[in-house]
Amino acid sequence: MGIILRPTKGINHKWKGEQNTGKIEKKDGKIFVESPYSPELPEAAKRLGGKWDGSRWVFDGRDIDRVKSLYLDLYGEDGVTKPELVTVRVTCLEDWESEYGTGLFLFGRMVARGYGRDSGAKLGDGVILLNGELDTGGSRKYWYTIAMEGTVLEIRDVPARIVNDKNIPDDLKWEIIGEPEGPSKAALLEERQKLIDRINEIDELLE
Repeated sequence: MGIILRPTKGINHKWKGEQNTGKIEKKDGKIFVESPYSPELPEAAKRLGGKWDGSRWVFDGRDIDRVKSLYLDLYGEDGVTKPELVTVRVTCLEDWESEYGTGLFLFGRMVARGYGRDSGAKLGDGVILLNGELDTGGSRKYWYTIAMEGTVLEIRDVPARIVNDKNIPDDLKWEIIGEPEGPSKAALLEERQKLIDRINEIDELLE
């Protein structure tokens, strides 16, 4: 089978869940989190008392450690520590279908998405179609995104800590390609500054 990626029709906007970026900020006793969409996030966030304000999740500041743990589990990063990144190759052992009205998600990010029954599918950022076919199907009301059996995808810049059988459906075969990429100098400097800022916050509380 060759590579078939049905072109999306009439799509000119950016899907929010395309890349694995996020931000956690603590201010005035609250935690504000901006992150890509993940189907698992809303329910998990609500269990921690999180509320959606239209653009980000808001939590009680006393739950900072729980919030960081949640985002580490879902996205492999918590906005402070820079993770070790890997490239993951996945092969569909059978048709991989999304929930109705949405896309295919893995590792807290959008892998591919359609926008209607006849729209075709669009790859997420950092995702490459090596073989097979991505498309949309279903009815006009109950449509879904699908990767056909035998489809092979490479997903780049995935935090290594969340690449395991627990986070990958049984009908996907997976393997890590190449050597893990450690954080860049710029990323390390950014992380260092965040840690310094946090130490300064603690010093102020201790005074």
